[in-house]
Amino acid sequence: MAKRKSAMDRFRDRRRKSKATYGGGGDFFKPEFGHTALLICPPTDEMEGCCYAEIEQHFGISPTGGGMAVCLNPNDSSDLDADVVLRKYKERTKEALDLSGGCPVCERLEQDPLPPELLQIGKFGNTVAENMAAKGSWYFGVVPMGMIRGGELHPFADFERVPRVYPAGYEAWDAICDVIDLHGEVWDLDAACLVVLTKDKGTRIKYSASAFADTVKSPLRVPKPIRFAISKAQKPGGDLDLFRIIAGMIKSREDVVSIMTATESSSAPAGDAGDGRPPCFGISEQYEVDDPDCKDCSSYEDCGARVAEQNGDDEPPKKKRGTKKKKAAPKKKAAPKKKEPEPPDDDGDDEPEEDDPPPKKATRRTKTKKRGVKPEPPEDDDEDDIPDFESGMDDEDDDPPDDDENEPDDDGDDDASDDEEIDDFEAQLRDKRKRKKGK
Repeated sequence: MAKRKSAMDRFRDRRRKSKATYGGGGDFFKPEFGHTALLICPPTDEMEGCCYAEIEQHFGISPTGGGMAVCLNPNDSSDLDADVVLRKYKERTKEALDLSGGCPVCERLEQDPLPPELLQIGKFGNTVAENMAAKGSWYFGVVPMGMIRGGELHPFADFERVPRVYPAGYEAWDAICDVIDLHGEVWDLDAACLVVLTKDKGTRIKYSASAFADTVKSPLRVPKPIRFAISKAQKPGGDLDLFRIIAGMIKSREDVVSIMTATESSSAPAGDAGDGRPPCFGISEQYEVDDPDCKDCSSYEDCGARVAEQNGDDEPPKKKRGTKKKKAAPKKKAAPKKKEPEPPDDDGDDEPEEDDPPPKKATRRTKTKKRGVKPEPPEDDDEDDIPDFESGMDDEDDDPPDDDENEPDDDGDDDASDDEEIDDFEAQLRDKRKRKKGK
């Protein structure tokens, strides 16, 4: 039973099949440091014998230091105003390319004096104006064949040997053209000569080129799969249709002006401004309050404020804190109900009347005895019948006495009757205390 392939094996097989069928992605090629052997693709009929397409480009044209635009002032060697490029531009935009208005970037760089912001030092130790100046770009169709080490070719895997677009700067373009000038049509697929492009890293990156000696002595017959891939990619609209690629990069004058005058939007990454912000700064879709990367970022608070401003919130989103169980508040003990003083019996004796309520159970205060004294049973405790004047007479929470107790007697001798009742009541209290002590 055949061993089942892993997910990555199936992915790589699928990719190789797609590369072989469609001739690669046509993405831009970036050479590695060292010596890379390149097969230069032959020119198409539209290219009229030249194996590259040429334009000039402006970089760093936006206020944030980014942005690119094709220079709209074509020089004598530029393909910008070639009929084939103008036709492909119109096919893409449905409008004709108007070059009569000139290039707005060049106009700004020609101001006298230059604006102060263009005199500031930018990338590579140059002024902003020097970095914005038009620079030539040459687009080749190439197939990376392998790396040269020790004078020998170490070929790339089949899925890497596919047609790519190489945008060369002046130094690399000039070096490749020297090889072509010395060795003729190096792109002949029946007798090709590989060009070795050398990329060195020193104080600045340097490029040089030479012909691979083995293919000078014995020209290479390009394998059929690579031939097929080049032919397919060079068809109109294909990945190696260099004029179509150039036409797709061209912007109208109005679009270039809008890039040059654009202000930083609230959702634009602050990292473009060169202020040390991360590229995701201020992008609400990428800001997460509790994300570890966000919380560890030095711009976390400012980013939250920016996101809140975009969303129209008064305050930035707050971190979600872990919910801790709150300790239950201690229950307050209910205040003991204060005993209301009981009025004395009208008949003056100590025995309860038939209508009198049964005596209440003794409270802790009334039952507290001196050590060694045996407490009396509740039913025999006469102290329960004694009104507590000290605690009850001055208590503001006690219910007011009945109104009929405060009404004057009908005989009009209010003061005399009150004095007699008080004297009798006090006498009863003294008798009860004496009996209590005598027990």
